[in-house]
Amino acid sequence: MKVLEDLRFEKVARLLVKHYRKGDIRHIHKRMYSGFVFCLGGKTMFKSASQTIEIDEHHVMMAPKDYDYDVITEEDATNLIVDFVLSSGFYDQMYVFEINEIQSFLKTYQVMEKQYLFSSASHELMGLAKLYDLTARINGYGKIDNRYKAIEAGERFLEANVYDQKLNITDIAKAANISEVYFRRLFKEKYNMSPYEYINDIRIKKAKDALLYDDDNISEIARECGFYNIYTFSRAFKKTVGLSPSEFKKKHIVSE
Repeated sequence: MKVLEDLRFEKVARLLVKHYRKGDIRHIHKRMYSGFVFCLGGKTMFKSASQTIEIDEHHVMMAPKDYDYDVITEEDATNLIVDFVLSSGFYDQMYVFEINEIQSFLKTYQVMEKQYLFSSASHELMGLAKLYDLTARINGYGKIDNRYKAIEAGERFLEANVYDQKLNITDIAKAANISEVYFRRLFKEKYNMSPYEYINDIRIKKAKDALLYDDDNISEIARECGFYNIYTFSRAFKKTVGLSPSEFKKKHIVSE
């Protein structure tokens, strides 16, 4: 679905498990984050001023940030919530997606939950990768394609070297022992973006954090985030964020 393909994630915001009893009604006012809601058992209804959506083990709900709705349960239910912050992509209503089964999503959630306990850059990166994986599988109606195992070694190589200026798709594909063309195709199918776009998203996220919280100059930040020079970095940053690195930093300082 187009709405899923347009999403670009900045980070996993929080992971929650909610247990509801039959007859429970919860009022959600201005939802804190955008997010997915999976149903492990039972049925859950989400009702807003303009929409009514019901999910079970074969459906996933996606809610937007700042949305008002009621959670209504006509039978006992357990929901998994994966909230996220978007760097780009926008939606202003609830969506429901069909999936074949829930168990593989539960396993992914449990892995994300363990990674979420750690704040290191590597764990944040792995959590982000899992979030993209969840989204791609929802977009494919939950099917798990064994073809994606062919790129797992390449994904690990990418994660280990994502801030290396010399990182390139040829070496990533070589680590997976498949052709570059095939790697690109499978990666795009799985993550709804090219390897280059994925790498760029990770680097820009680190750059944003560095601009806000580190004292390094912009040239140093560019190198630390995997860019050859400040010009390449500035062009990529402005294309992604809509502001130059210096404008982004100045805006934050002023707003503070």
